[in-house]
Amino acid sequence: MSVINPISLNIFNAEFLSTPAASIAAWLSIIVTVFTVIAVRLRALFRYRKAHNEILKKAGVPAFVLNFFTFSIPLKSLPRVQWPERIFLGALIIVFLSGISSLSPELILATRTPNGSALWNWESTNESFYISKIRATEARITSPPRWTLKASDCALESAKISYDKKLISAEHAKQLCNLMLASPEKERLEKSLKNSKNNRMIIFLLSGVITFYFTWMILGFTLSLIYSQKVRRYILAEQKKAIHCVHGEFETKGIYAIYQELDRKTLC
Repeated sequence: MSVINPISLNIFNAEFLSTPAASIAAWLSIIVTVFTVIAVRLRALFRYRKAHNEILKKAGVPAFVLNFFTFSIPLKSLPRVQWPERIFLGALIIVFLSGISSLSPELILATRTPNGSALWNWESTNESFYISKIRATEARITSPPRWTLKASDCALESAKISYDKKLISAEHAKQLCNLMLASPEKERLEKSLKNSKNNRMIIFLLSGVITFYFTWMILGFTLSLIYSQKVRRYILAEQKKAIHCVHGEFETKGIYAIYQELDRKTLC
């Protein structure tokens, strides 16, 4: 009786990737495939879809704007930008800028963390500092640090610490020495140093995603207001042409007063 065994993929790996030419061909095929998929996706962003209304196209709303920001302009009634939408946009921008201004200092300090160090702070004074196993240094955004405390400056047995009393308090100096030399604080520092690099990567990733999302949302909402007004003017212009064809010249008064908007230049 014949014995059936699964074929190991290692056989193909050994045979196919045993030569430099085969390895290069494999990587090239992967790169070409990835770039082809990206190119197809990008082209789709710049093309109108069947679901896009013809009025939006004729009004000059770009396909990229409709596809990338995924907002819709209702056409069952004449589009109109009112004050609640503008107030909401202003509030959204204020919240976003406030968040950026409050988080930016911490992110800047985190990017400047020296190798082998971690970024800490004192909650009581909200002062930040970099600390490693051998030294602690004040963390500042624009100017150089005013103080540095080395582990060699600490003499825990005699309770004597060499530091500049004008720049750092005795309590803070003792805490720093304990972190560098004394248990269990020393173990806390070692754990923090191990996690520092991974934590920085997570922070940068999350902050990048959040910043991109809020920027995308604010820009999309802004463009929706701008193009809603543009579509409105296009519809009014087409209506005015139709009325002119039927009735000839007419004054934009009374029931036709709405067409006075066409004489005003507005952004939104």
